[in-house]
Amino acid sequence: MQYHTIIEDFWPLHGDEDTAQFVDASMHILDIIHYHMETKNMSFDKFCVACKVDKKTAASWLAPMHNFTIRELTILQNALDIKIFDIHPLT
Repeated sequence: MQYHTIIEDFWPLHGDEDTAQFVDASMHILDIIHYHMETKNMSFDKFCVACKVDKKTAASWLAPMHNFTIRELTILQNALDIKIFDIHPLT
């Protein structure tokens, strides 16, 4: 994937660990979303309907390095019937 080549060249000179982790997490979330869309044979239009969002919003979520909110991730989890993150209560 082109993304890795660009990042690998850029990071040693300009990157920091927080940004590197953000990029990795963002790309991993996109991989999860695309995987589940494919396994459910979900088109982009069906994805929009399942998420109850317009096409512009859905497209922004599927763009690399979108800064997801907890609300957006919750919507995605419910629409795809998956767990992207799991928060356990402190006990």
